[in-house]
Amino acid sequence: WLQTKIVLAVTACLIVGGMVALVFFERYAGQDAARKDFGFLDGLFQSVTARTAGFNSVDIGALTAASKFILILLMFIGGSPGGTAGGIKTVTLAVVIMAVIATLRKRDEVEMFGRSVRLVIVRRAITITVLFTVVLFAGTLVLSVTERANGFSMLDVMFETGSALGTVGLSTGITPALTTGGKLIITVVMLIGRLGPLTLLASVTFNLKPARYSYPDEAIIVG
Repeated sequence: WLQTKIVLAVTACLIVGGMVALVFFERYAGQDAARKDFGFLDGLFQSVTARTAGFNSVDIGALTAASKFILILLMFIGGSPGGTAGGIKTVTLAVVIMAVIATLRKRDEVEMFGRSVRLVIVRRAITITVLFTVVLFAGTLVLSVTERANGFSMLDVMFETGSALGTVGLSTGITPALTTGGKLIITVVMLIGRLGPLTLLASVTFNLKPARYSYPDEAIIVG
């Protein structure tokens, strides 16, 4: 029941929030601020498909930089656990956000809808988010090197990487012009996104035995 509540709540927030953000940035963040034809139905459609199927009803390459960034975030989050969509998943996002809120509130446990989340789940959510972030930025940086001769903007390169990592399929239109090395990188990132960084990490470290000892703890300063 807790899982259902989290999925429905986060999905609703992402759909509505993504729609409002896309409409706002298309109408008021463009260079000429003249895209009045971008309506709420367009925003709703792109807000949903950016996390799932990857269809588009508008020219993605013609969107404002802010709208592209919003789509990258939506593709990074993806769908919900148990589905075929990619991304870190909605529940993972909720756990990470609530972990931050619990820290700010000086709570020892992560709480959602009157329930506590196990520490092992919190660790797994943070690990997935960090691994996805590392792959996203690493893929973007490598692509920026292989595609330096094409003159693509860093945002468009990150968009292609985010789309591949989230296994979405959206593109700003630069995919056919990628070099052979760039296409190989996109393929690898897509494979990682489909399997999931946590699955790949588990396959690499499957033969590592858990430590049967622990070191003394000591306080350190962070932030």
